[in-house]
Amino acid sequence: MYRFLYILGKAENLVDFTLKERKFYTIVGNHDIGFHYTMNYKLKTRFERAFKTDSVELLNINGINFVTINSITMEGDFCELCSDAETKLLSIGNKLCPNSKCDETNRPILLTHFPLFRESDKDCDEVDSAPDSLKFEKFKEKWDCLSYNATKLIMNSLKPKLIITGHTHYGCVTLHSNGAQEWTLSSFNYKNIHSPSFLLVKASKSKYFIRKCILPNNITIYIIYMITILLLFFGLKILRIYFITKLRDLRINFSIIITFH
Repeated sequence: MYRFLYILGKAENLVDFTLKERKFYTIVGNHDIGFHYTMNYKLKTRFERAFKTDSVELLNINGINFVTINSITMEGDFCELCSDAETKLLSIGNKLCPNSKCDETNRPILLTHFPLFRESDKDCDEVDSAPDSLKFEKFKEKWDCLSYNATKLIMNSLKPKLIITGHTHYGCVTLHSNGAQEWTLSSFNYKNIHSPSFLLVKASKSKYFIRKCILPNNITIYIIYMITILLLFFGLKILRIYFITKLRDLRINFSIIITFH
């Protein structure tokens, strides 16, 4: 509980909630409530109450539909929490796409923590993609990504036009069969990746624009630190030599004045 309150406090410090025009939305992940085998009603409810969210939620922001999904509840094992999430997913899907027919302006932007099903990161070719040594490692369903069945259920129900996910710590752009792009965000933490990144997204009812912003590589930061330290060291050394020389000249001049008197 103390750890949760600490993280909640950090999240609140990132956003000034007193500004009415600024909205703050959160997507729950396994670091928040655990993987499915450790998730329970208490952990799920605690997060939802603190961040005012739900397992599956439809948001309409400036006329644009967004759907947030708690990936952990997409296990498909008919547990109470998962069944409730699937019911909400189907209900939202029917609202957006009656009779499975979805108007282009109704297609939502999907936000969820786990990537949708894919075999691996082998086709990822972003600046912040996984290193070659990891790209061909097979993803484990329900652990590294959503299962094939959960992905099929989400895509058929919502027919999203854009999907934004995370979890893997590495960046990737995937094109799905319905033409939707999935942008997997890399970790925003130097502990997990050398070059963290974030997305700036501009969207309308019919189209969107995405710009990926890459933070400096941590090796670059270390080099800048070292250069700065060396410049300070040699700069101070040069100043020391300069002042010692000036002081010596003053002493010599003073001696000459005394001698003439």
